Amino acid sequence: MTTDTLKSTRCPSVSDLDRQIAALLQQDDETCLRLAFSHYYRPLCLYATRYLLSPDDIEDLVQGAFISLWRNHRGRFFTGSVRAYLFGAVAKASLKRMEEEQRYFFVDLESVTDSLIDELTAESDSDRERILGRLHRAIDALPDRARQVLRLIIFQGLSYREVASQLDISPHTVRNHYAYALSQLRKKLGGKWMLWLLLMG
Repeated sequence: MTTDTLKSTRCPSVSDLDRQIAALLQQDDETCLRLAFSHYYRPLCLYATRYLLSPDDIEDLVQGAFISLWRNHRGRFFTGSVRAYLFGAVAKASLKRMEEEQRYFFVDLESVTDSLIDELTAESDSDRERILGRLHRAIDALPDRARQVLRLIIFQGLSYREVASQLDISPHTVRNHYAYALSQLRKKLGGKWMLWLLLMG
């Protein structure tokens, strides 16, 4: 597939877009990075604001996801979803940064995230419904403010600052409520369920 063909293709579906990126990646063609960057950079940055406050940290982590895609998969046949790979890489890096800064502890984060990315497109509708049912029941059992903060961040996609403004509390307080909610869900559901929550939110 030529660069001209890519330029003339408008609004491809995610699966078509991922196939285009994967084909260029396999050909060791840097066009894949420009294509992936143009479609996924902003959504990835917005996604990372759920977990991090620093724009510099967010930019570094998102750029790192693209670098990882290129370094680890250039010239090779890429299977799976490029989108899932990038969002999974950002989620993994964000959780690591949170762990470093906040002393959060997530069990076996590397292996859990890697296996989860493969499962994102493999689970059946009934499996997803069962998983989401457990998640929602666990969320409903949280204290009111922790539950409110978690839902605003995960299900409405708000950043810490946006939640702080809406609830009239500080970003630091939002972070504390969010950390507490995550720790409680992890105790009840385990690391794998936690990452389902973060990646499917």
